[in-house]
Amino acid sequence: MGARQTRIQGVNYEGTCKVLSEAARADLDVVVYTSTESILTGKQQGDHPIDSSVRRELNEMPVPYCRSKFLAEQTAFNAARNGLSVVIVSPTLPIGPGDRRITPPTRMILYFLNCKIPAYLDCRFNLVDVRDVAKGHILAAQYGRPGERYILGNENLTLGDLLLLIQDITGLAMPKFRIPHWLTLIVKAFSKLTADYITHKPPRAPLTGVRLAARSMSFESNKTVQELGFQQSSIRQALIDQVEWLVKEGYVTRTLPLHKNM
Repeated sequence: MGARQTRIQGVNYEGTCKVLSEAARADLDVVVYTSTESILTGKQQGDHPIDSSVRRELNEMPVPYCRSKFLAEQTAFNAARNGLSVVIVSPTLPIGPGDRRITPPTRMILYFLNCKIPAYLDCRFNLVDVRDVAKGHILAAQYGRPGERYILGNENLTLGDLLLLIQDITGLAMPKFRIPHWLTLIVKAFSKLTADYITHKPPRAPLTGVRLAARSMSFESNKTVQELGFQQSSIRQALIDQVEWLVKEGYVTRTLPLHKNM
């Protein structure tokens, strides 16, 4: 196991074990564990969105991050079975303003806004307003059932759909050329080698993300809406708010033709 994998395992799995152990000693009313939608996907999904009842195995996890999060979530389920009041939430892909760390969803949108990617790998995912995700955690603490998983998601889109939405909001032309998945794997594998041994900077689209993009990331959050009263805000408005924030903070380097109409 490499140094990076060791860090991922230490934070996601071992860190969760320690937090849950301390929570049991502290006799807390409830613990909300933040999982991830990426461990709920499989190679063959069909046309049906994934719901919170899905169960996977460790050998289905494609990359170290997913394996560490899978093990952490299993620890949370085990803690609930042992009497700790643990509620699991699984956010999908969050968008919205205020992402000062420029996490992968924001970085992806920025690359398109700044015309740094001439083409795209079409994939399907579920978007959710990050502000809804924050409220969802509070609702899970208030109304969630211990030992249950709740997906915090909203709208299923393809990347092509998202690019059309960005184009409509900003007036900026988005890439029209779609790259085959097999070609992307080859390019990103080379990009990772270059990043590891030459530039020592993160590749624009990590190989992990490309591998995950091959899986259907369509989800439904009916259980979360019904049991927790989870509110699903407009994805278009979340994207407008995110673009406005990125412009205000100076992250967008191109002039937006339609910015005045946002």
